[in-house]
Amino acid sequence: MSNLVIVESPVKAKALQNYLGSSYNVLA
Repeated sequence: MSNLVIVESPVKAKALQNYLGSSYNVLA
């Protein structure tokens, strides 16, 4: 089960995805 993180901007989403790794699903 992956954790879902939602942020306000695609740029921040991409940076967070790289930071958190594949176990997190980051959406904007």
